[in-house]
Amino acid sequence: MIQIAYLLATGISELAPMNKPRILCLHGKFQSSSIFSNKIAGARRKLAREYDLHFLEGPIILTQNENESNACDGGDDADIPRGWWLRSDDGKHTMVKEAFEYVIQETANEKYDAILGFSQGGTLATALALSGKMNGVRAVVTAGGPFV
Repeated sequence: MIQIAYLLATGISELAPMNKPRILCLHGKFQSSSIFSNKIAGARRKLAREYDLHFLEGPIILTQNENESNACDGGDDADIPRGWWLRSDDGKHTMVKEAFEYVIQETANEKYDAILGFSQGGTLATALALSGKMNGVRAVVTAGGPFV
C-alpha cells in the first residue's frame, strides 16, 4: 500500500503497461494492408505479443492492367489491391518519390522502431530506413524485395 501511494505521489507508474516497440508494415504490390496482415497471420499473432504492428495502405489502387491505376483518395475496401509505385511500358519505375513522400507524410506523427516490408514494400522499407527520414528506426525486415 505504501509503495502504491509513493508511486502515485511521485508520478511514477510501474503498474502501467510499457509501450510496445512499434513496427510499420508495408505490403507488396497487388496486396493491401488487410491482405498482408492475413498472409502473415501466424507471425503477426506472435509478434503482436511484444510489438505494436501498424499496417499502412499503399496509395495507388491497382487494376489488372497497372497502366489503368489511379491514386487513392482513401477508399474503404480493404481487399482492393494496391501498390506503392508503378512501372511504365518501357520498364522505368514511376511515382517512387511520391510513394516515399506518402509514407513520410502518413507517419509524420508516429515513431517506429522497425519497418517490415514485403516485395515492393520491402524495397520501400529499405529506402526509408537508409534515408534517415524515419527517426528511431533501428531495424528493417524484408522478404521478397527485388532491389534489396
